Amino acid sequence: MRSKVIILALFLMATSCTRQPADADAASAAHDTLTAADQVALADALTPVSDASSDALAGDVSSTDSSGPSVYELMGKKPGIKMFLDVFFKEMAWSPVLNFYLPTADSAQMAQLKIHMTDVLAIIWGCSECGYAGNLDMAAVHKGVLIADGEWNAFTGLCFEVMNEELLLPNETIIAAVKALEVYKGQVVDTTSLYARFGGRTKVRKVVGQLFTKYIQADPQLKARFAGAPQPALADLVTDYIAGPVLGQKYVQYKGKAPATAHAGMKITDAEMAIFLDLLGKAMDDYTVNPQAKGELLALLAKQGQALVGL
Repeated sequence: MRSKVIILALFLMATSCTRQPADADAASAAHDTLTAADQVALADALTPVSDASSDALAGDVSSTDSSGPSVYELMGKKPGIKMFLDVFFKEMAWSPVLNFYLPTADSAQMAQLKIHMTDVLAIIWGCSECGYAGNLDMAAVHKGVLIADGEWNAFTGLCFEVMNEELLLPNETIIAAVKALEVYKGQVVDTTSLYARFGGRTKVRKVVGQLFTKYIQADPQLKARFAGAPQPALADLVTDYIAGPVLGQKYVQYKGKAPATAHAGMKITDAEMAIFLDLLGKAMDDYTVNPQAKGELLALLAKQGQALVGL
């Protein structure tokens, strides 16, 4: 349990902080409450930080200026951070985009997670006297978590939103807090796994939704195959299968049957499997999936699909 809590201690802030889907529109909506000068400041805060400069910046982002109070102080120190986390977790539970990163519903585990996150954020936001028993090497801690770039971007936009709309913090405090977190993006975001290169679970869900609503409904052969299948439950199940077992995101829990069991007796033909993969490829193109990632995923699914033909 401890290892999972430590791994999530920073990135769990990347989940949706409202009941709305976590995407760029939420961040855009939050911008509407800012002055033009504040929007420029926030855009500067969200400018990607190179790995070479992140260490140099890490010591320079915990206060709004060199003589002013630290973000830790502006956030209200640990009581303020705890208040932020209380609101955050309540809203996070509603997010279908990234809430799979949460530990299972267990009050003791959640309480421990809040303690770890409070300590981590206190240090990140400039508390020089605060201690933390875990590992603060963010690259090492998040290795294997497979956090996609879009998931981090949802974090910066939507955590801004909860600070702005739920806690009503001053704009300068929010901007400084986001900027302090953004320094760690290069250490936290994965760029090599197929899951991350594809775009994360969010992108998988959009592609699968497009597959069912646009392409399968327009194909007479496959439309008949899926007639009566519950939607969007089936799309959610397929999403979790692709994001989890296929793309390797271990935090996505696929709760369906094994593919061979689920397709037993369906007598799927080679032609039907080929059509399905072709339509899935078109749905990927609609959402501009990385071409190499698209090819790799289709190859994996084609191999698995051959085992289902004729069952």
